[in-house]
Amino acid sequence: MLKNIVRIYFESFNFNRISDKAIMGGNLNIRHDMNIDFKEDKHMHVKVFFDVVDENKTFSLNISMVGIFEIEIAVQNKEEVKTLIQNNILAIMYPYIRSHVSLMTTMPDFPPITLPLLTFDVPAEIKEKIEKNKSE
Repeated sequence: MLKNIVRIYFESFNFNRISDKAIMGGNLNIRHDMNIDFKEDKHMHVKVFFDVVDENKTFSLNISMVGIFEIEIAVQNKEEVKTLIQNNILAIMYPYIRSHVSLMTTMPDFPPITLPLLTFDVPAEIKEKIEKNKSE
């Protein structure tokens, strides 16, 4: 499915310190969204958005990251392909986001923020489709 990572880069990173007190230790509320755009040259442009807010309302983060991937299949059913590869893309891009958040939030009077490790499970029906495509 995914043949090659052509390029990954951060489009925007916004850190907003809401409180003058660095209160950490609470839970993080993490939301993400993804836009996938298929190009005619067998490239796929993916934009991932992450919003992170701590429960103490000490800070908020808004991150936008772009990944350009080369795909090795002809895209006929775009929605099915999106479903098949969505978790793989997040698994590829999330470590970059996690690392960048830790790096960018290491500043005076504010402890670094370490986003949790996430698992991106592939549903059984999608695993079956992947195995079927491999055998064809």
